[in-house]
Amino acid sequence: MTKKMFAAGGYDFGGTKLQNVQDGTASTDVVTKQQLDAAVSSVTSNLDFKGSVRVASTANVSTTSAPATVDGVSLASGNRLLLKDQTTASENGIWVFTSAGTALTRATDADASTEVTPGLWVIVEEGTVNSDTAWLLTTNAPITIGSTSLTFTKYAVAGGGGLSKYTVTGPGTAGTSWTITHALGTDDVIVGVREIGSKEEVDVSIVHTDTSTVTISASATLAQNAYRAVVIG
Repeated sequence: MTKKMFAAGGYDFGGTKLQNVQDGTASTDVVTKQQLDAAVSSVTSNLDFKGSVRVASTANVSTTSAPATVDGVSLASGNRLLLKDQTTASENGIWVFTSAGTALTRATDADASTEVTPGLWVIVEEGTVNSDTAWLLTTNAPITIGSTSLTFTKYAVAGGGGLSKYTVTGPGTAGTSWTITHALGTDDVIVGVREIGSKEEVDVSIVHTDTSTVTISASATLAQNAYRAVVIG
């Protein structure tokens, strides 16, 4: 049996909460916070566009013992990160960091097969390599999270040209070989190397090692941090 309210102006709870109520069932019922949270999660978790991540990987990352830093950014508890370079490609996806040395957990909007579907895309906020980039899941259906190998491909957020540039000073140690991790996701890159002091380009041998790295070889020793490399792809 329900009671009808005839008091003018409704009830003033004085800043207190109405607690221990049942979930609404009729269209005119008030919903609980639990119902509202579930409804919002149901809608947002199945969208192809996911909430942004703070950083994205540039190489394999341990999911069982997280590093403190990814792509030059010191991580904080609750940070979202995109893993896209895993040796085991089924580990790729959106994860959440708790603390260094502890396990990562998959983000709640990307931890079920129904939430990770072809066309999923996410924007990266920070990072030496991946700042302000967007990544698209190009793996076709069906996808089973945790077992299907996932491939993320970078595409331009703005500018229309679709080109990305990575620059770095090196080598970190003097020598005749210099490996550069550009993480542009393609072998089709153009590489230029110049001496910082003279600003002259130098002629070196360049091997496109894989879609994330190039290896520079020189006939003479390259002094530590005396050169600047530009990778465009």
